[in-house]
Amino acid sequence: MVTRRPLRRGAAIVVVGALALLSAHAASMGGLATASVLAVDHSGGSGAPDVIGCDDFTGVNGSSLHLRVATATAACAGRAWSVHAGTWRLSANRAAPNSTTNAVVTLNTGQPDASVQVDLNALSSGTRRGGVVLAADGAGRYLAALAANGSPDRVELRVVTPTSTTTVANVTTNFVNPVVRLRATRSGADVTVTVDGAAILSHTLSHAHQAALTGGRTGLIGGSSQVRFDDLVVTSP
Repeated sequence: MVTRRPLRRGAAIVVVGALALLSAHAASMGGLATASVLAVDHSGGSGAPDVIGCDDFTGVNGSSLHLRVATATAACAGRAWSVHAGTWRLSANRAAPNSTTNAVVTLNTGQPDASVQVDLNALSSGTRRGGVVLAADGAGRYLAALAANGSPDRVELRVVTPTSTTTVANVTTNFVNPVVRLRATRSGADVTVTVDGAAILSHTLSHAHQAALTGGRTGLIGGSSQVRFDDLVVTSP
C-alpha cells in the first residue's frame, strides 16, 4: 500500500477538474485498488498553476522508465521519459534509480522555467540522496535541486554541464518525515526550493548560468538505489 502524507491546510492545491490529475494506482490488494490524487504545493501562490507534466509511476514492477509514457491524463498524457544516466525502473508504483551517481531521467515539458515537485521515499537513512532537475537539454546540462540525508541533512542547488558540476547554493535542514516532498522552482534568474511546503533555499542565477540553462526538459536525479520517487508534478512557475 502506498502511504500518502496529508497536505498542509492552505499550503497545497489539489489539481483536478480540467487538468484531470486524478489517477488510479494499479496496485491491487484483495481486489481493491488504491486511488491517489496528484497534488502540488503552491504556498503563497494565487490560483492554480498550469500543469505541464506529471506521473504517479503506476506500472509493471521492474519495467524501465525509458520511453515510458506518463500514466496520468490531460496535461501529462503523451509525454515519454528519457533516461540520460543510470538505470531507472518501476518499483512498487514508484520510480527507482540504480546506484549510479547523478542518475537522470527527464520529460520534455517544453520550457526552461518550471516548478518540479516529487515525493522522496526512504530518504532518511545513511547518506541517501535524490532530487529534481530543471532546464535540462538532454545532453548533460541541467539545474538540479538535491536532497541529501546526512549529519546534517542538506539541500543543494547545482548547475551541471557535461564537463563540470557547480554547487551554487546549499542549506542544512532536518528531514523529519518518512516521505520528503521536494519542490524546486525556476523563473528566469530566480530559483526557490521548498521541503514539505516550507521555503528553505533561494538563489539568483548568474547571467552565465541563465544563458546556459535553456533546455526544456524536467525530471528526476538519483544518487542512491534505496530512494524511491513518487507523484511527480511539473507546473509553469
